[in-house]
Amino acid sequence: MGDTMNTNTNLFKTPPACTHKLIVYVPSTQGLDTPITPREHESRTKAVAGELSALFGGASITPSEGYYIAESDQEVIEGVKQVATACNWEDLQGEKGLAVSDMVAGIKQAWGQESMAIEVINNSNMYFV
Repeated sequence: MGDTMNTNTNLFKTPPACTHKLIVYVPSTQGLDTPITPREHESRTKAVAGELSALFGGASITPSEGYYIAESDQEVIEGVKQVATACNWEDLQGEKGLAVSDMVAGIKQAWGQESMAIEVINNSNMYFV
């Protein structure tokens, strides 16, 4: 990279700061298939991102589309926002994991959802530079 001398060591020789990725999927419906306003979806998404940031130090939001087969065999297609954070498995086994579980159980009920999607990706290996 030009004449600039890089004095950093190889970042990947040290253990990652976080080894897992936790994603909470925020639906754009109230109940099974009643759409909410984009403003309400944004508000819900930011609330989840705020909670995950408070627990794990940060979060990111990615828009997506979700497909779901309800218990009634109805196909539900909806916009979702993926709210992701980096963490360690040990974090999820302790108080922080309990806080996430409580949050998701609460919003599931408040939003009238049949289910809520949460994803944990192992070996995500996030580094902070």
